Amino acid sequence: MVSVEAVTGFGAAALHGVFLNGQGSWELLEQLLSRTSLQDCWHADLLDEHGEVIDDVVCLRWTSSEEAFLLTTHGNRLILDRVLDRCVALGARSCSEKTTIFGTGTQDSVNRIRHQALSELPNAASEDVCAFLLVQSSGSGFAGEVAQWQQELPSLDRVEELLVDASIGLQMIDPPTVVLTGVTNAGKSTLFNRLIGEDRSIVTPIEGTTRDLVRAYTQILGWPVILIDGAGTRETDDPVESEGLRRLGEEISRADLVLELVLPGKEAVGNNSSAGSITVHSRCDEWETDQPVMTINSIRVSAVTGEGIPQLETAILDLLHGGRKFDPNQPCPFNAEHVIFLEQLRSCLIRESGAADLISGYLEGAGECHH
Repeated sequence: MVSVEAVTGFGAAALHGVFLNGQGSWELLEQLLSRTSLQDCWHADLLDEHGEVIDDVVCLRWTSSEEAFLLTTHGNRLILDRVLDRCVALGARSCSEKTTIFGTGTQDSVNRIRHQALSELPNAASEDVCAFLLVQSSGSGFAGEVAQWQQELPSLDRVEELLVDASIGLQMIDPPTVVLTGVTNAGKSTLFNRLIGEDRSIVTPIEGTTRDLVRAYTQILGWPVILIDGAGTRETDDPVESEGLRRLGEEISRADLVLELVLPGKEAVGNNSSAGSITVHSRCDEWETDQPVMTINSIRVSAVTGEGIPQLETAILDLLHGGRKFDPNQPCPFNAEHVIFLEQLRSCLIRESGAADLISGYLEGAGECHH
C-alpha cells in the first residue's frame, strides 16, 4: 500500500516535500508525473486527472526503500493540498506521522550530510537552492558520494576537486553581496529593479529618492546573489539621507562586488571596497553623444531597454566565480564543516594514514584527523 505525507514545513522559498512510500509507488508516479526516470533525481510536471499541470517538481528516489520517493513542490498551501489530494485519488493512503523519512538509528548515522542538507531547506531562498540541497541530500549528491567512501577511499585528486567546488556550494547557501553605487539619478534603482525582476526600489526623477538601503535576494543566470541599492552619492544636509549614505558605505566596505553607475560623459570615482568592481555606463538609451571609452570591467547598459544587461550579468558572474562552470546536480560540499572535513581528509590521504577512520567517524559525528 502506498502512503503519502507532507514532510517539510514552509520555508523562504515556499518549498513543500511530499513523501511517497510503499509497494506501488512507482506505478502511482507513472500516473502522477509527466515523466519518470531510472535516475536518482529528475525533474517533471505533476499532472491532474485531466493531464493539466498542477506544479513542476523534483523527484528523488529515497534510500530507505526501492519504492520510496520525495517530491518537492513549491507554491502556496493550496498547491500542496492539490498534490496530496491527487495522490490519494490515485490510491495512496494519507499519512501524517512524519516518521518514515526522518528516522533514527544506524541508517541515519551514515547520512549525516543528508540531514545537514535537509535542515537547510526551510532557509533556502529560491527554488534552485532547494533543488541543489535536495540533490546533495540524495545518493547522487555529496551525501551519497561520501557514504560510498566507506567502501572505497576517494583519490586525492577527487578531494581537491571538491574543495575547489566548495566555494560555490557555500555561496549557494550564503550568497555573495553585490552593491550598486553612484551619484544620484545615475539609474541605480532602475537597474536594481531590472536585475531582480520586480519594482522594489522607488524610481523618480527627484534626486535623493532612495535614502535607506533596499536589499533583495535574486538570481543572476541561476546563481544566487544578494543585491543592495542605496542612496546616491552627493553633498547633502539631510540627516536621513546622510545616514543612508553612511550605511551604504558600510555595505560597500563588506561587499563581494560593487557596481558603480556612471552618467554619460562622467568618469567613475571609485569606492572603498576591497572587492572587485564593474563600471556601469548607465542610461545609454538617453545618450546623445558617442559611446565613451570603455575599459576592462566597464559596460554600457540601459535598464529601460535591456541593452547590455546580459553582458553585465555575465561580467558579474565572471568576477564572483571566475567564469567557472558549475553543475548543481553534481556532488558539492555546501557548508564550512564539509570544508574542514575535506581538508582533514586530504591531509590523511597525503600521509596515507587515518582516512578510513576519519570518514567513518565523521559520518557518525565523531571523526577527526589532525594536520
